[in-house]
Amino acid sequence: MGRMGSEVNPDLFMAVLVTLSVIVVTCYIVSISHALYSVDGTTMVLAIMCVVSFGITIQTPYGFPYGGNAIAPTPKRMFAQHVMSTFYNKSGAVWKEDARLELWPLDYLGLEHIINYHPDFKKAELLACRSNTPYCGSAIYLPIKRMIRKSWSLHAAAMTTRDPMKFKLIQKWKRSEFVYRFKFSWMGSEKMQMHIQPKEGIVMTEWSLDSPIPDKIYPGDHDEHEGSHFLLYSHGYSKTPFEFWIQLDVSDAIGDIEDGMMTIAVIANYVHDNDIYQSKEIVKYLKTEPDWVTTSRAVSKYESFVF
Repeated sequence: MGRMGSEVNPDLFMAVLVTLSVIVVTCYIVSISHALYSVDGTTMVLAIMCVVSFGITIQTPYGFPYGGNAIAPTPKRMFAQHVMSTFYNKSGAVWKEDARLELWPLDYLGLEHIINYHPDFKKAELLACRSNTPYCGSAIYLPIKRMIRKSWSLHAAAMTTRDPMKFKLIQKWKRSEFVYRFKFSWMGSEKMQMHIQPKEGIVMTEWSLDSPIPDKIYPGDHDEHEGSHFLLYSHGYSKTPFEFWIQLDVSDAIGDIEDGMMTIAVIANYVHDNDIYQSKEIVKYLKTEPDWVTTSRAVSKYESFVF
């Protein structure tokens, strides 16, 4: 249950489960209590047990939800990501770029306990959805924003990575009155992902990959046209670009297609130490990380294009 994300409180589920179990196990005692001359003593014993249990849970380390015991670990799981984002408009010019440290607690308690070890986290702001960008402009490694809706960000410095990501349009051609095909070249780190977000009314009908076109995913409770098709691309050591094409049907397009038919966001994730330890923000975070926290970390490059 601790893996259910930020929107589910597993304590409530376990409380209900334990309560029902106790009722089933102890229901036979009810008939015995009716045979007692007085139930005051029994009630007092049960009340004391309840108060002692609550006291131990609240006032002692036994109530702390995490632990770093190597034999029986109960860690808090975090994802720390140094993200550098660049947004391009239809003409290919950069209209926005920034860098930040994203913090993704993978349970409902968020930064509640860990903030005592990292004073800088008090300045962290909830990561807001970037409108008009695929998947809210998020560079999270897997599309799990519906499960983990609360994440935080801190300002970070820009940095360089090995094997910088390169994404470009090779060719665009018109196949019929309402059908267009785009061919792209993509290379970068060994772990990359892509979000393809056609404009409202436009449908992606084919692509060059063997697998079927995936259904759209959504970052949260947003409009339907904000959904995107997600592609996770992983490879071994390679210096050759990955080439593919996408076909769009614009027959029901809303608005002028000259302003763009789709937005594509590409993300490169660098997970090896020689990249991660180039990030001063991640290094600072790891130095003060308590032993009851397990953090997955990455340096990521996010680029958004309009075609």
